[in-house]
Amino acid sequence: MIDIAPETACVLYLAVGLVVVASIWLATRKKEVVHFSLQHHTCEFCSYQYIKDAQKNFSRCPQCNLMNTK
Repeated sequence: MIDIAPETACVLYLAVGLVVVASIWLATRKKEVVHFSLQHHTCEFCSYQYIKDAQKNFSRCPQCNLMNTK
């Protein structure tokens, strides 16, 4: 029979349990999907057309660098 100290047995028991719980959690977790809604926008100042995030109220024109409203 293998002689093992009670402290070592307790640490091994906890480590194996932690590995089992972590592997189950990693296998069953759902990956979050991020959706972005994009739309065409025309700059109010220079008439440059660019794509912006539809959820933001303000956007910065990439050409003239001025702020545009929604």
